[in-house]
Amino acid sequence: MKKIVLFVCIGVVVLLGVLLFSNKTFIHNYYAVENEKGIQAKITTLPFSYFTGENKKHTAVFYRLGNKNDMQNRLNHYVEGLTSCYDDGAFCDTKQDITIYSYQVSSGFLLHKITLVYDTIDLKDQENANGIEKQTLVLDGETVKLQPGDVYTASGWHKKTISMLNDKAYDKIGVTGRGITIGATLEEVVGAYQIKDGYALWKVSRDGAAAPTIFAYEKGQLSEAGLIRGTLIVAYYRMEGQWYPLTVGETKQYLSFQAGKTAEKPYSTILLFQFEFPFNGSSDLIMDKTLGGYSVNLESDE
Repeated sequence: MKKIVLFVCIGVVVLLGVLLFSNKTFIHNYYAVENEKGIQAKITTLPFSYFTGENKKHTAVFYRLGNKNDMQNRLNHYVEGLTSCYDDGAFCDTKQDITIYSYQVSSGFLLHKITLVYDTIDLKDQENANGIEKQTLVLDGETVKLQPGDVYTASGWHKKTISMLNDKAYDKIGVTGRGITIGATLEEVVGAYQIKDGYALWKVSRDGAAAPTIFAYEKGQLSEAGLIRGTLIVAYYRMEGQWYPLTVGETKQYLSFQAGKTAEKPYSTILLFQFEFPFNGSSDLIMDKTLGGYSVNLESDE
């Protein structure tokens, strides 16, 4: 009987050891993720933290024994060593191109829960890149700074080319401050405006659909055929002279506000871009199409 108990105890110890040592973080001092550039980044974790999974995208959960306050202080020390960004609302690891939004310890009976909320982009890059040039256009060779209430529309896929700022027509299609104009590829638009997952919308018309569908932009989407038209929507709000991208939820809220629905305007000053990729034939993929038209409008309550 003693031998059976001994074997059971040994088996439990072995099983526990396998579970612990095969865990993603228990024997490491980091949580490995892949940033938007496809490079592995290592987010610092406390030793012997047991990873249980991501209960939602970019939200990792760990459990650990120890003093709650000591654990929180050690995590705070790590986060505070990163670069503050987005008006101190996040902390950017500029070397690994990732961002930490929060790293919190909550009390438990024996094990304390640790919740890490992160992003696989470096928001500091976006912050540094969001300059005033977003608010400018080059129209017939002249640089024009958009003012509140201005609306610019360009289209090169109709029989008649359209280039119009408010009520004034121009001879040539305008070029945005980021160098985008008719004929640009989707990749060029995304690169010029550093569009990341969760910060833009697609409005897509499909064969046989009564109305277009709107959904969050993700890299590599829309590889299927049967699409008639795709409009990439990205918006920015201004804070202290800088332009910052609206999230998917904020952009949807702003579009609802524009449509006259009950939604509130998320920010007082918003710059909205709509990049249209029309199709001559629905059998072609959106990735193979070039920009056929775009619009920019600046709205401000200030």
